[in-house]
Amino acid sequence: MAENTYNLNGLYKLRSESGQSTLQFNCFNGNTSLAVFRGDFGSGNKPTSITINAVARKMLIDIMTEVLKGAPGSKQPLIFKKWNNDIKKREVANILTVGKDENNVIYIEVKAGNNAPEKFPLKGDKNLERSAEVDSDGSRSKTEAEALLAFMRIHWETASLLSRFNMTPMSYGGKKGGGNTYSAPQATAAMDSGDDSIY
Repeated sequence: MAENTYNLNGLYKLRSESGQSTLQFNCFNGNTSLAVFRGDFGSGNKPTSITINAVARKMLIDIMTEVLKGAPGSKQPLIFKKWNNDIKKREVANILTVGKDENNVIYIEVKAGNNAPEKFPLKGDKNLERSAEVDSDGSRSKTEAEALLAFMRIHWETASLLSRFNMTPMSYGGKKGGGNTYSAPQATAAMDSGDDSIY
């Protein structure tokens, strides 16, 4: 089939501090990535995409876990480099920084290519609260950071495995026969969350 039903982009979304950009946690054809969409989705602006392989995903999880435990003002970068054949050395291509501001709000700052850095705070969900704890920006952010960690550990990795299967039949059997085919099962579309949802 021409249609690719294993496009699992937009599994998790964060709005920028300015409200003008969206950070998407994507997965397509077995590859996980982060994409920054600037302005309205229909504006024609091309998103900036950063490939997140298994090693980068583990490092991002470790950094967020450490910052979550740290004091206000804590931050750690994850630096992505690429080879520049002209000067025969690696150069910084993208930087993801996970930090905690003075109000204990966790954020992800994206410095992609030549674009200006943008902060994406984890604000949590104001429609949900527990009566046993004081509701604050910091407590909501902590809850969403833990939810995002769970997403990266489980959902994002699972999406990477699921999206590797295309809809074209796969043949099994030896050179002289067999000929059995297997078609990947239908996948349900990713759920599009509202502005106040966590994911």
